[in-house]
Amino acid sequence: MKTEIGFLGFNDSESQRLISEISEDFQNYNLKHIEKIDHILISKNIDIMMVWNPGIQAGHTNEIIEQLSKNNIPTLIIFSSTMVDDLNIKLPNLEICFIPFTKKEVYIRLEKITPQIDDNDENKEEGMIDYKIMTINSQRYEVYLLDKKIDLTYKEYELLKFLASNPNRVYSRDSLLKSVWDYDYFGGTRTVDVHIRRLRSKIDNPTHNFIETQWNVGYKFVPPEN
Repeated sequence: MKTEIGFLGFNDSESQRLISEISEDFQNYNLKHIEKIDHILISKNIDIMMVWNPGIQAGHTNEIIEQLSKNNIPTLIIFSSTMVDDLNIKLPNLEICFIPFTKKEVYIRLEKITPQIDDNDENKEEGMIDYKIMTINSQRYEVYLLDKKIDLTYKEYELLKFLASNPNRVYSRDSLLKSVWDYDYFGGTRTVDVHIRRLRSKIDNPTHNFIETQWNVGYKFVPPEN
């Protein structure tokens, strides 16, 4: 199941380059160019909205994001600091990037508002994440690869389950540290790299590499092709 992202106001070369990079880096995102706001339609078909404020008609931004908020659509807005005065920045599910920004910052903020992808109802009832050659049993804390049980530590298991629950979605080291460990874990982001390396040594095989590195961003779980 892919996350549907609408993008509004991305009309200049800089904003279009960002959309192109997101499309390449996040295969689990479907990107849809929104010409104008139709909130009834958007609420049914869009999971997240990205707004490029320089491409929005002056004085309309606040109205747009308030309507998106009323429709419970998480929103990432990118604008210059000179445009913030009239913006209601206390709205729920609103993330803000200022120009200039880094691609990593945009990705981290997208992670924060991206809805979690749930397993289907059958697997959810059984507590199973099934990728044919790999099966994760979240009730028994067990992982099987090609029908062979894999010995994992608790944190290795939690890390694998977290990534496998959201296939093809890239997570930064900071985001993984927050989700699998506590914010103040003394090992810092280096512990993520260590656990990823150990996990790879146990689950990767000649037929498939399950965890890929997205350089300068983080890691993602890549399911095998059926």
